[in-house]
Amino acid sequence: MKENITDFINLDEKLKELKFTPESDFYILPENIETAKSSEDLVFTETTTEIKKYLNQNGVEIQVLQKGGLKLRQRKSVDFYAPLIFVGFTMLSENSTLLTIGINVLSNYVTDYFKGTFGSKNVKLEIIVETKPKKEYKSINYEGNVDGLKDLPKIIKALKNE
Repeated sequence: MKENITDFINLDEKLKELKFTPESDFYILPENIETAKSSEDLVFTETTTEIKKYLNQNGVEIQVLQKGGLKLRQRKSVDFYAPLIFVGFTMLSENSTLLTIGINVLSNYVTDYFKGTFGSKNVKLEIIVETKPKKEYKSINYEGNVDGLKDLPKIIKALKNE
């Protein structure tokens, strides 16, 4: 398991540029949010629809940041690519339990996804965390097995205190 934490663009400014006003603190972002010039350019990971549906069915309300239809990127890989997930400062500060539940539900989904498969069961996930309201954002890139996902809530919560 490895996770890499780096600075991320000012997401608030980027969303204003793309004319988005998110209604929650927990949503799925397009994987090309950093480089998109307009909302028509946005591309999502192919698992976006299934993950959103699965999380919502399991009591974790998550939205997809989109206008119009979804453009999905297909990959030919044995790895599982999770969608880019945003965790806002309010959720981090006031409702971090939902974050833990969300990661656990995602972990359950990925475990089911790999059932009956052999060989490496690698998960790739990026989470964007708002560490200072509308000012500072961090990116956590996780690559490893499903079991390592359980450590992510602690890592995410620790970013709040930096």
